[in-house]
Amino acid sequence: MTKNDLIELILFFAYLTLTMNAFFAVSIILALVIHELGHVVFFKIYNYKIDKFKIGFFYGYVRPTEKINLPCYKEINLFFAGPLFNFMTACACFIISMIFPTTIQYVVPLLTANLLMFVGNIIPVGLLDGGRIVLSIFNKFNLNKKILLCFQVFLVSAIITFVNIYFGIFLLFTLIMSLNLILDESCTEKHGELNYIKE
Repeated sequence: MTKNDLIELILFFAYLTLTMNAFFAVSIILALVIHELGHVVFFKIYNYKIDKFKIGFFYGYVRPTEKINLPCYKEINLFFAGPLFNFMTACACFIISMIFPTTIQYVVPLLTANLLMFVGNIIPVGLLDGGRIVLSIFNKFNLNKKILLCFQVFLVSAIITFVNIYFGIFLLFTLIMSLNLILDESCTEKHGELNYIKE
């Protein structure tokens, strides 16, 4: 790690701490490290030496010393390793929070950061791991790059539509619950405490 890399990491941590709480800032950096360590483990499994390991502003990467030349399924394993490690960490955090409820305030930020890293990286676009997986498959079958671009545009549009629908339903549910709470409080203020139990 060079001096500039260290300065960038410190500035990244400072930015996260100022814009979020400290637990979540540390959790995001840990999720990035866990993600990249997943790739490192699979590089080692496939006998590649690591040239560079870097964590920066909302990104990280591992660069091997030589060009990747693997069969399609091993390439997919290599690219999916980072999101897989994030997902496994999120599952472990969930189990820990269920077994030890007092740890929830410390574990939930790490769970959230790892789930975000998992979901964000399996989107099949560009340089994300999902995009590299799709590119490996397209290269394996010698498919046209224009088809790949159309596929990625379609998938991103579908994801955006799904997220909009999901958050729309979530916001509607939150609004209904808020209105229900407000109406219950105003009813209690006007008529006193209501007794539903008949004697």
